[in-house]
Amino acid sequence: MQVTEVTLQSAISSPHRIATKTPAVLHDFWLVSTFEVIKVDVENETTTAKVFTKWQFQDPGGMEDLDASSLEKRIKIPEHASPEEIVKCLKEGKELKGARLVTNESNHFPVNPSMIFLNQLTELNEYPALSWVKYHSESKTVSYQIVFEVTVYSPFALHQYPFDRHVIPFRLATRSWRDEDKVKHHWQLCAETPEWAQCKFSEDKSVISENLARIDHEDEMDHMLPCFYMDPKDKKPVLCIRLERSPTYFCLSVTIPIWAIVTLCMGFFFLEFNNASERANGIIISVLIMTAFKSSIQDQLPKKTYMTSADWYLNFGFIFCLCLFAKTVEAFHTFSTGVGFFEDYDHSWYRIMEGNTLRVYSHEQYARYQTNDDIGSWALFISWQLLHSVIFTDALVRKCGTGATGILDKLCRPSWKKVFSRALNQKSTDRAEYKLPNPQGKETTVHCFNALGDPPAHSHLWTCNCTSG
Repeated sequence: MQVTEVTLQSAISSPHRIATKTPAVLHDFWLVSTFEVIKVDVENETTTAKVFTKWQFQDPGGMEDLDASSLEKRIKIPEHASPEEIVKCLKEGKELKGARLVTNESNHFPVNPSMIFLNQLTELNEYPALSWVKYHSESKTVSYQIVFEVTVYSPFALHQYPFDRHVIPFRLATRSWRDEDKVKHHWQLCAETPEWAQCKFSEDKSVISENLARIDHEDEMDHMLPCFYMDPKDKKPVLCIRLERSPTYFCLSVTIPIWAIVTLCMGFFFLEFNNASERANGIIISVLIMTAFKSSIQDQLPKKTYMTSADWYLNFGFIFCLCLFAKTVEAFHTFSTGVGFFEDYDHSWYRIMEGNTLRVYSHEQYARYQTNDDIGSWALFISWQLLHSVIFTDALVRKCGTGATGILDKLCRPSWKKVFSRALNQKSTDRAEYKLPNPQGKETTVHCFNALGDPPAHSHLWTCNCTSG
């Protein structure tokens, strides 16, 4: 138990007088949680997960003085057990299989047993067979395991789709209360594993871990190492699942068809003919094909009221076709086959047979047309191919699983600092700490708004299989 004193300058008193506020009493607890993400609904901004939680705290509510008459106010016991047997087992330090804490008193449990998260949208779907309660008389510590499914509100910002990152917050609804003397008490999650905590398994030293045994590793979303964040304002912990989308699927299913359609369209610019309408028809046909293709893939794209990176790419394809059309018009006007913007000023003539018609042009006029047409065609063709060579190279590097970061990842990925700031409604100037667990069960403190960079590895390289103990 830790006592924190807060002193404030009284606004109405003398400048030299200090008013002392009643000290706040902090009650430490330790939480071990393992998440199995069942469903991520980006469109409705919800996440459903199965959560294994083990709570440990030094009981200020008097578990040691519990008797058969007061038992039902704190613990719901299995039907076949008698209250006297349960009290005896508790004091002997035995696990009560199937028992559940049901108390509504704030000093009996760090959170409301039926409303664990502030952002949960559904009631807890508990697994009573996996629950147990244990009391350690020596350290006066209560251990309680509860397993449940829950759906929480999790906002998704898709501005950088398909290079988006997300933080799914599970905000713990930690309790506070005042005693008879009006002294305020708070439950506080320990920053490090306390000495009195019972750490029987390796995962008992981490606040949060993720079991990826049932995760589809071919899914678009990669699961990064989870973490927990301590809100500097209300001191309420936030358990965070981190997701990062792999853009490989988008590159293979959307980018390749768009690249092929525009490349075929530019093939018309390298054929020997002098009819502008044939080039224009090729461009228009390509635009129509792209329009039909975009309509067919709308179900794959996020339905948002803002433009995503994918939308900007598709629109860029249409703008590029518009540039091709403008180049065609400019080149043929230079050749004096337009509406007459350019006049003949050379009397040395150049004759070309077009079907049964003999057309006469000046040598300088034809050379100017040919030069402009070649330069424009090659410039647009090379720029289009270079852009997509970067996209395809990044996709190939990612598909090979080398762990290297591509150019587009560096340019288009939002930083984790920005993602945390947006997901947790935190100003970028505030400091906060969270714990980053590693495979050895140790933890590293990271200032997430000062030194947070890319995580060291994808968490599919580390799966923590939770074993209840």
